[in-house]
Amino acid sequence: MEEYLAAIFQIMTMGLRCPDCGGPLELLSRYERHPIIDGKRQVMPVQRLQCQECGKTHAVLPDFVLPYKHYGTAEVEGVLEAADAGVAAEKISTSAEVSTVRRWCREFRRKVGGLCVRLRHIASSVFGRSVNVLPPPGPSGVLSQLRDSLRFLPEILSGGLVLGSVFQWLTVPLDLAT
Repeated sequence: MEEYLAAIFQIMTMGLRCPDCGGPLELLSRYERHPIIDGKRQVMPVQRLQCQECGKTHAVLPDFVLPYKHYGTAEVEGVLEAADAGVAAEKISTSAEVSTVRRWCREFRRKVGGLCVRLRHIASSVFGRSVNVLPPPGPSGVLSQLRDSLRFLPEILSGGLVLGSVFQWLTVPLDLAT
C-alpha cells in the first residue's frame, strides 16, 4: 500500500493508454476506495482517467485490489486457494463472512472460463504463441486454470498474485503489450 500511495501521483507521467482503443488517458477525477487489507480497512485514493479518443473512463487500480471487491486481492486469492483444495467455506480462514466466501467461489467458478479464454487470446493474437484458446476441460481449481493460462504470457509487473496478474493483463492495451 505504501508503494502505491507514493506512486499514485506519478501515474499521469506514465503515458498510460486506453485498454480499449489505445488512446491517451487524462486525469478526470479522483475518489477513495476503502479496501480491507490484512484485516484492516485502508483508505486508498484512486485516479479515474478518461480516454481522449473514445471517451471511456478507467480507474487505475493496483494489483492488490480487485475491481468491485471490498477485500484485497490476497484475501480473495487465499479463499480461492483453500476452496480449490476442498476446504469448506465455513472452515476457510478469512476475515470475510461465510456468505462472502461462498459468493467469491461461485463468482470465480462462473468467470474462470472466460478469463482463461481472454488470457489465451492475448497470448495467441499479441504474442503469436501457439495456444489453444479454449482451456482444457476438467475439474481443476480456479487458480490452477488461471495459472495455466498465464504461463503462455510474459511475466508482468505484479505483486506475485495470480488474480493480480490476471487483471493486470486484462487491462493492458493489446497493441502496447508487445
